[in-house]
Amino acid sequence: MNITILGCGGSAGVPQIGGVNGTGDWGACDPNEPRNRRTRSSIVLQGQGGERLLIDSSPDMRAQLLACAIPRVDAILFTHAHADHVLGIDDVRILNRIAKRPLDAFAEARTLTELDRRFDYAFKEWTTQPNFFRPVLVKKPISYGDIVETCGLRLQTFEQDHGYLSTIGFRDGGFAYSTDVATLDDTAMAILAGVDTWVVDCFQRGKHTTHGLAVNPPLAYGLRFHHLGLAVPAPEQAFRFLQTLGYTPGVQTFDPLQNVNLAMRHHAAMPDVEVIWPGDGPSPIDQMIKRGNMIYHMCFETDDAEASIAAFEADGLRVFSLGASKPARLFGGVPVSFHRIDGVGLIEFIHGQPLPVDV
Repeated sequence: MNITILGCGGSAGVPQIGGVNGTGDWGACDPNEPRNRRTRSSIVLQGQGGERLLIDSSPDMRAQLLACAIPRVDAILFTHAHADHVLGIDDVRILNRIAKRPLDAFAEARTLTELDRRFDYAFKEWTTQPNFFRPVLVKKPISYGDIVETCGLRLQTFEQDHGYLSTIGFRDGGFAYSTDVATLDDTAMAILAGVDTWVVDCFQRGKHTTHGLAVNPPLAYGLRFHHLGLAVPAPEQAFRFLQTLGYTPGVQTFDPLQNVNLAMRHHAAMPDVEVIWPGDGPSPIDQMIKRGNMIYHMCFETDDAEASIAAFEADGLRVFSLGASKPARLFGGVPVSFHRIDGVGLIEFIHGQPLPVDV
């Protein structure tokens, strides 16, 4: 099997429309790095007999196939019906012309229903016209867990949680593909066991409700590490230091409940750092920064704070809770609480998975 990655960008591509002088919004990506110019997610699999299976028809499909020198496609598998995975469907008519026939379209039944609703003309019966003036697809409904045999391939499919709907992931031999996924259940993980190459959704460094598979398993006490907290009187030198180490900016906001400014910094290989500095007036970190800048807390996600505390205490650790949990603006309103562990220091709990922040 040969695999061609046609695109691996987000739903708006990189760069997004806009930016300085309309030349593109690159976000945290370096515009001088050619590999940062990315089109929407799609791949092509070629079986031993030379036939090709297209995974999704992105809005960039025409340019992708030309750029990757793909001369023909023999069937399509749609992982789901979101626009960035299907809006290239009109250009399938050219693939029909090359193949001189309709193309099979594999998808879960609800995806096919949605595609038929939006592109009903693509699923009308072919009338053996001498040319294809519209795309012609033949519905091939599948269920999660089915094995799809086409184009000399044998795909073991599995269901993926995409936040508000499900998507199709699959494995063929040592290769697996998981686009648009937030979490996977035990059935999917069992199918993926021992995989050699896994192309998997990685939307951003921070947490996201619909993207970026959570591969950070719970540690002891039911905790998942999230970040270190750095208290400073002013942020500029800390930002400069972290940037030199390769950290990139994340969400920045002001928390009126604590009267502190908060800014996340992310790194591909090192722990995330939350930089905290006081607002105008008293704040909880005033006494700390009088003693100098310091890493003053560790933060963990927990699905059950009471159970985590009970596990600490069962291990002989004394835990002092510092007030009730409060919604955290930096984590999309998800509650946080602070606890002091005797002999360890200050621990912050995020009660669940942080949500996206609109600031």
